[in-house]
Amino acid sequence: MLTVNGFIHQITFLLFATLNVGSVLASDKSTTHWSFKPIAEVTLPAINDEAWSATDIDRFILRRLRKAGIEPGVDTTKHTWLRRVCFDLTGLPPTLEQIDRFLSDEHPDAKARAVDRLLASSAFGEKWAKHWFDMMCYADSVGSASMPMRHAWRFRDYVIGALNSGIALDEFVRQQIAGDLLEAKSREQRRANLTATGFLAIGPWQLSEQDKGQLRADIIDHQITRIGVMFLGMTLDCARCHDHKFDPVGQRDYYALAGILGNVDVLEGIWRSNLSGLTIRELPETVTDRIAREERIRAHELDFKIAKAKWRKLNASAKKAKTALANTPRGTDEHAAAVSVYQEAVKAAGTAEGDWRFLEIHAPTPPRIHAVAMKAMPDNARINLRGSAHALGDETPRGFIEGIGERASIDRESDGRLELVDWLFSDSNPLTARVYVNRIWARLFGRGLVEPVDYFGMGVNENEPTHPELLDYLARKLQRSGWSLKSLLRELTLSRVYGLSSAKDSTAARRDPENKLWSRANPRRLDSEMIRDGVMLMSGHLNSYNGGPPIPLKERTSLSPGDLVNPPTLRGKFKLTPAVAQARSIYQPVIRSYFHKTQDVLETFDTPNPNQITARRANSASPTHALFLINSPFMKKHGDYLGASALADSTSDDRQRLARLWLRILGRPIREQEYQSAQEFLSFVTDRKKAWARLSHALLASNEFLFIR
Repeated sequence: MLTVNGFIHQITFLLFATLNVGSVLASDKSTTHWSFKPIAEVTLPAINDEAWSATDIDRFILRRLRKAGIEPGVDTTKHTWLRRVCFDLTGLPPTLEQIDRFLSDEHPDAKARAVDRLLASSAFGEKWAKHWFDMMCYADSVGSASMPMRHAWRFRDYVIGALNSGIALDEFVRQQIAGDLLEAKSREQRRANLTATGFLAIGPWQLSEQDKGQLRADIIDHQITRIGVMFLGMTLDCARCHDHKFDPVGQRDYYALAGILGNVDVLEGIWRSNLSGLTIRELPETVTDRIAREERIRAHELDFKIAKAKWRKLNASAKKAKTALANTPRGTDEHAAAVSVYQEAVKAAGTAEGDWRFLEIHAPTPPRIHAVAMKAMPDNARINLRGSAHALGDETPRGFIEGIGERASIDRESDGRLELVDWLFSDSNPLTARVYVNRIWARLFGRGLVEPVDYFGMGVNENEPTHPELLDYLARKLQRSGWSLKSLLRELTLSRVYGLSSAKDSTAARRDPENKLWSRANPRRLDSEMIRDGVMLMSGHLNSYNGGPPIPLKERTSLSPGDLVNPPTLRGKFKLTPAVAQARSIYQPVIRSYFHKTQDVLETFDTPNPNQITARRANSASPTHALFLINSPFMKKHGDYLGASALADSTSDDRQRLARLWLRILGRPIREQEYQSAQEFLSFVTDRKKAWARLSHALLASNEFLFIR
């Protein structure tokens, strides 16, 4: 008979055996698992229907469909294609002018021209930067106490500008991981290189952590995890405490990377109340900028001197009032009066202290950034036993993950960051290019060639690609294009498969119910930023913005200056400047402690938690979404704007107004039945202004607006 102790013993044995087998399997299969094999040189497949393919991508899709006995669906309409590609490339719906220009272009390359215009627009970088920030945990604050990260916006603007410039992905990452080590031919290039290192410096750091050694280890762990997910599609953090049980990543691999990232500091010193300080660097100034700043310094020093003198005077009065209070008998009228005098004196002194501390925070300085500081002499990391920074094991030479890409060495004098980027983007590293093209494919087509998109490891089930040759074709082409995101997006959006209708076919639905072979388009719900920005653009209330600080920190209503113990923190509610409030979502403040509560629409529709690495956003379906679309002040307000705009067009009759409203909101012509229903509704509501506002709001709240079809 099996006793309880015997049962526990057998379970424990099986558990450890399973873990050990997993570790052995990971070691044995690291060279055979598909994702770790070299990227293949792919021959384009031969197909019978050459005319169907618009790009080489379509040849792979068509061959796989016909092998499964499925025919591709029909092409979508021009209106639907334009709306789809505008949202995908810029995050914005097509304007009436864009629709008219595309439909009137009879050139065979009309689609290519439209794509090129979208790729060249500033809206491109504003849209695609958000995907980057999702994965690197960008925010404008740090810690759980809403301490402002005052200079993070410079990194945000750098990313947007770099993406708009068409920067090669390998150079983009090189600047962000090792920009401070790169030579620069101009002041502007040096500023960009330094600013880019915000990639390592900005994160969900808990500066109040009292165990500073553990805090540093946690930051390095987050940086390793970020790099693993973004570029390798692997969860490297599992190896912090033990060898990975399924993927070929051992503790030595993890601490080889930790040795590289451990040679740069993102923290500097101890600030108030034992808070760790952030590493801040100054950017190069022009002579003109320096002279102007010196003039501001002189004015600031005078204001600061006056404010501090006022505080000293009021503080002395408060101390005097305290002494008087202590010498006044309790229970008397004089005591009550003394209490009132003391309270007023303390309040006045506190306000005066806040004034000079606020001025102290905002002393004129050269432009500053959150960046990294390299150690004078690079060294290696030691294994942290069980992940504890205080239980140190063997020293591990700086390096990379053994078995992925070619073995590379790091010079003793080098911290290894430049070599790390070279390894990530080496032709011999099969993961980076595959992971990247798969992630881009998923964003355009609704699912990846590999699922899940952020895991290319072995795991329990081998997540083999649905189209392995297509994945390698795209990966190799990305490498040979000079790692160009714009070139990749151009080819994908001009493919025939991208332009298919989302209408279902019964045969395809039966043989490929999840549409893994792409016989049709997958409907996709708009991201939260697309909803907000799209609504504001259509109503005429989205303004262009060239970047800058998202939070008006020089307003006392935005920032509490702190005191000798407490650091400066953001106030619970702060008012955005009109320029920021009417700018795109990418420019709105992101606060770690309460996420996107400055914008209800961003919070409601699955905007990621900025404290978590997010390679793919959640796509929830909730009653809250419908309730928001119907009842939120935001949607009602912009419905009012749209209705008023339609009525203001005195050159059109109601049929023309309705046609333009449908084009503006849904991106397609109005159907006759819809026209009849709309006319019936407009005639039913006697107040025309209210009628048009409600009709506009109804279109904004529709599923057709909410989804890319």
